[in-house]
Amino acid sequence: MMYQRPDLMHRMLEINAQTTCDYLNNQIRAGAQAVMLFDSWGGVLSDSLFQEFSLAYTRKVVDGLIREHDGKRVPVIVFTKGGGMWLEDIAGCGADAMGVDWTVNLSRARARIGDKWPCKAIWTP
Repeated sequence: MMYQRPDLMHRMLEINAQTTCDYLNNQIRAGAQAVMLFDSWGGVLSDSLFQEFSLAYTRKVVDGLIREHDGKRVPVIVFTKGGGMWLEDIAGCGADAMGVDWTVNLSRARARIGDKWPCKAIWTP
């Protein structure tokens, strides 16, 4: 669909991003102390497709989230399975931390994105 009907794919992703944002905001209103956004297929995309069809919508969700509730900051964590080649881009999406999978060396990730940006290792069984 990304190749044949990118317009339709964008429309579907827009709806999905808004629905995800609404869902996570309701979780925050219900008392969630942090939220995590998972992209389990982003790593299979080429760079240009990842930027257009994955990261752009991750940004939309992150931008639409409630960031403070009941006087407390609500951290947002993002995770892209197989996203090691885009650590810098993911770090710039507006989230507070990122999850990385087993393909990412945490020491090298820290060297690339800095010590002030928290990383959480997510291991594949």
